[in-house]
Amino acid sequence: MKSKTKGGESILKCFAKRGLVFLYILLSTLLPAQASEFKISTKEPLKKQMMGKSMDLSVWRDKLNTQGFDLLCLGESHTDFFRNYYSEKILPFISANIFAIESLQEKADLMKLNFVEMLPVPDLLSAPFDRVTDAVLNLNPNADFKGVEITKLEKGKLTKAQIDHISIKKVDNIVSRDSFIAQHISKFLDDGADNIVALYGAKHCAKYSTKGFGFNVPFYRLLSDEYASSKKLIAAHIIKADEHQNPIRIYAKEFGLFKGEDIVIENPGDIDPKDYNYRLDVMNVFKTYDVIILPRR
Repeated sequence: MKSKTKGGESILKCFAKRGLVFLYILLSTLLPAQASEFKISTKEPLKKQMMGKSMDLSVWRDKLNTQGFDLLCLGESHTDFFRNYYSEKILPFISANIFAIESLQEKADLMKLNFVEMLPVPDLLSAPFDRVTDAVLNLNPNADFKGVEITKLEKGKLTKAQIDHISIKKVDNIVSRDSFIAQHISKFLDDGADNIVALYGAKHCAKYSTKGFGFNVPFYRLLSDEYASSKKLIAAHIIKADEHQNPIRIYAKEFGLFKGEDIVIENPGDIDPKDYNYRLDVMNVFKTYDVIILPRR
């Protein structure tokens, strides 16, 4: 993968290169939520945009299967909710040729082996993984499980600051955990693989750092920068039903987007920020993910 950022690039140059969107997202991590709660004089433009970009989850799944994809990055927080949701609503319907997980290859091999031999599938990051494995392999028994996490050898090449995610350099500079993860996945893409599904922490499946200043660029951003013009990459994010104060959920309910199913908002980053009065907590999600999934309940 080609590097687009020189090792000596200054913080100011990075801000300039990433533009105002990065700055807005940075500010949203530093300011209290109340600071971004501006009233919108009229919600009609936002309603029109969100209605035009939303669809039932089943429609989105069918569309994805019909049009195909190269990488679908499913963000999670390593809890039962996310594992259960993906194993019930997404993975039984979208066939994965490669299933990339947040582990080393030895554990990924064990996941598939235990499924085949009908043995207990080990947990992953302190949450059950058996239902996820069942959903992937019942749909496509030939799915290849890949552990794409940084290895011990690779970690040994990093300084303590780099391990702590201080770096903001690019993939070919090999200076962060996410850089190594991106390299591992890029090998599949370079080899022509498609229908790659990655299940990873949500901060990694993002176009921008969800932690603000001082954290490395997410691996999805690195891959998106490299393959935006040649591959179809999708980062998906779930806003849970119990997030009652989430403004995007509030807008969805107010605008009548729920018609009986869970819904999906595609390409929310295309919505003009002025339509939601540049509200930072909304922009932080709209500009960071390609797809927002809103469970009805």
